[in-house]
Amino acid sequence: MKFSSPVWLVSQNYSNLQILNQGLSLTVVCMPTCRKPKTVIKLPRKIKVKNTTDHGLMMGEFLISPLQLIRWYLFMFTSDKTVKWIENLAEQECLIQLGERSSLDLCTTKDEVLSSETISFVRSLFYHFEYLTRLFNTRVELAILKIKIEKHGENYNSFSVCRNQVRLVVTGSKSGAVHLQCLREDNGAMGTMNSVLFSGLIEARFETFHEVKWHFLDSVILPEQVARHYLTEFLQISRSSQTH
Repeated sequence: MKFSSPVWLVSQNYSNLQILNQGLSLTVVCMPTCRKPKTVIKLPRKIKVKNTTDHGLMMGEFLISPLQLIRWYLFMFTSDKTVKWIENLAEQECLIQLGERSSLDLCTTKDEVLSSETISFVRSLFYHFEYLTRLFNTRVELAILKIKIEKHGENYNSFSVCRNQVRLVVTGSKSGAVHLQCLREDNGAMGTMNSVLFSGLIEARFETFHEVKWHFLDSVILPEQVARHYLTEFLQISRSSQTH
């Protein structure tokens, strides 16, 4: 086996650690004894190794052991929903100890996790829509073809994408639900009215081991998929609205 960066062979109980060679980035290989490597974890490139020793690696003036680096990695890449889940359980344990609660209430934990996950999902949608909007605008020259994205308020609970008289509004309407609605402003004798062109609902569900997955109908979806699909629908409708 050849490695191009410093590597520790780690036994299943993390007791047998050995540096094989040197470099600037670190790869941790989890290798059960007498077997081929099962898992390779590459840490971010921003970790710079100035010097390695038999006991760890030097980062500035600090000697970092392999176990410390593994713990750091797990901390950095543990999802927000898992952190929120454990934090809520800890709060409830304290209430039980004080006699204010008789047992753990997982419904309360799930509600708090769903609230946090909804904000996180809408924020991810905003970032995807923002990038795709910028990408689209760099490819068109006419101002009438360009689209705008607007965040509603300081938080990421709601935002909209606009072109001509059409708006696609994305809202975290309640915990575990994200609503998308495309509206067109119609000016008539009765004043300005909004017509609903299409709408969609994305819902979060708890699955195996309390894992939260977002669903459209019966399909598991990701923020990038949602942004790509609904931006496509919005572009088609907002283009046709130029003639209105």
